[in-house]
Amino acid sequence: MGQLEEKFGRVGKKGEEGEIYAMERYRTAGYEVIDHTRNMFYQAAGIDFEVVKNKKKQLVDNKNNLRYSKKKIMIPVEIMKTTRKLGWYHSSQADTISHTYLPHNLLLYYSLNKLRKILGPLIVSGEVEIKIVRKRCKMVYIARDDKRFKNIIKELK
Repeated sequence: MGQLEEKFGRVGKKGEEGEIYAMERYRTAGYEVIDHTRNMFYQAAGIDFEVVKNKKKQLVDNKNNLRYSKKKIMIPVEIMKTTRKLGWYHSSQADTISHTYLPHNLLLYYSLNKLRKILGPLIVSGEVEIKIVRKRCKMVYIARDDKRFKNIIKELK
């Protein structure tokens, strides 16, 4: 049993499975991967692992939470974790966010700073809907094929 599973049960186990899968996918794609999942300093900063390719380093926060249906793939973005605690959209110090969906071997990723530059004004203007989940968590769901995000959301092949 991993530390996420010990701390968060079924949800933690799902998160760990996504992290392991994502790290392996990055290795297969030719990246050097440095695992930070056991380092509480990195975890508190919202960083699961680091990838290096062509001397370029990126800190990655993986989310095993893609919403997948026959019609579309939705990317959940956590704006507020609770009524008083910021979600990873605001608090993560990662360079890159990756989202996985293991049943279809899918990994999507994007620059967190680029997402913030595009999504922030859309939230302020009300052009995207903020949904309340579990009574107090605020989420935004982005369709993978949303034209406003097409230049930043990529699939790791």
